[in-house]
Amino acid sequence: MGGIFRYDGPLMKMLSRIANLMLLSVYWALCCVPIVTIIPSCCALYHAVAKVVRGDGHGVTRDFFMAFKSEIKQGLILSLIVLASGAVLFFTLSFGYQMRAYGWGLAYLMIGILILVFWISTVIFVAPVLSRFKGNIGLLLRLALYFSMENPLKTFLMAVLLVVMAVVAYFYVPLMILLPGLYVDLIAGMMEKSFDRFTATHGKKAEETEGETDAAKEAESEDQETSEAETEEETVEGDALLLDAAMQEEKEESHD
Repeated sequence: MGGIFRYDGPLMKMLSRIANLMLLSVYWALCCVPIVTIIPSCCALYHAVAKVVRGDGHGVTRDFFMAFKSEIKQGLILSLIVLASGAVLFFTLSFGYQMRAYGWGLAYLMIGILILVFWISTVIFVAPVLSRFKGNIGLLLRLALYFSMENPLKTFLMAVLLVVMAVVAYFYVPLMILLPGLYVDLIAGMMEKSFDRFTATHGKKAEETEGETDAAKEAESEDQETSEAETEEETVEGDALLLDAAMQEEKEESHD
């Protein structure tokens, strides 16, 4: 019985994990209150779950707010882009639904639904990408789209899980104290595998490119040194010829 309640036992580890997820969910909800900070909040939540709950970070509170602070600038811009594009998409779908009786209205609605699929898929990856990669806004959005399309089935499962969590939270609001952290905990493993694979592949390519560049620079340097040596030899030969000519003239003058 005592083994079950040991500090490093499975039960205590599970309870500690749940407590950390609940604490992170509260932090996430509080930081989402201004609305425009939703992406930085999601980024900090993903970072804390991936590095602390699932890894070896320093502590959920410290890691959450450090990540939130460090990514706030780009996160605000991404939040505005996501919210603005979401609003446009919502009005587009609403208009298409109202005009669905007409052929063009139905086509309009179908195109809007297709765009919605890409939008949701990309938005799921925006905050995790911001947490793991550095770059400008355009690059981060392209990476989010790339990862969402890399494995459509995995992205579909993440989207379905998100919808299920949202429905459960809608009907039972108190579960919001756990669901955000739990959702990220469930998807973080899949995302981290994709990120690590991408980093390993592109990191190797970058090293190869850097090696080729260094080799090219070395070859260019060798060519330059060879060219300088040849120029030096030509100069020495020219000087020797001039010296011989001068000596010959001197001899001729002395004979005269």
